[in-house]
Amino acid sequence: MFLVISRVSLFFMLLIHVAAVSAATFDFVEYADGTSAAPENNERGYKRFRVTEDNIKLKAKGYIREDDEWKHASAYLDHGNAGLAVCASGLTDSKQCKVSSDDSMSFGKMLKLEFDQIVSLDQVLFKNGKHGTSFMGKFKMTVFSEGSWSHWENYDLTHVFNADLIGEAFAFYNPMNSTNKKKQFYLSSLSASSVSAVPLPGSIWLFGSALLGFLALGKKEKRMNL
Repeated sequence: MFLVISRVSLFFMLLIHVAAVSAATFDFVEYADGTSAAPENNERGYKRFRVTEDNIKLKAKGYIREDDEWKHASAYLDHGNAGLAVCASGLTDSKQCKVSSDDSMSFGKMLKLEFDQIVSLDQVLFKNGKHGTSFMGKFKMTVFSEGSWSHWENYDLTHVFNADLIGEAFAFYNPMNSTNKKKQFYLSSLSASSVSAVPLPGSIWLFGSALLGFLALGKKEKRMNL
């Protein structure tokens, strides 16, 4: 009987799964350097940076940690093979960061990425404060999923970060109080896949119940004929 139940359980497990629906690459370097077909390109700051790739919508917002509180800052696209970060010193009338050196993810800054659906954050490419690929230290990250934020987790700061995390929003924070450019970062690009549970018609459940009944009955008749 255990074998019968195991087979039926496997049947349902194969039917119910999370499937990737579409995948998208958000190339922040391309947006900032003005070579993309995105509506707005080139270096500038945003109260909220919005972009859509392959039917996945992304909204980025910046924050700075001051006096034990999160305060709003600007999401900022920095050109020159850099990417997306945060400007906390304010923007000029032309949307440029008032302090030119304040356009990376330096100490106390948080970049929040919100999606319009549940996604798998597959990979993030980072650049350091000098737009290079050599790093030191760690960054913190938290994930918003099922109505709440997870605990902040520490990750090694590296050029290629294979995230493999699922959620509706993700926040990146720099906890390192240092002027060393290798301990500062930009998000140069990220890849994300939308995911959803595969819906099952009601007839599938009826069929599965009947299958379980027939298998159990066949097992009983076999014992009686022995």
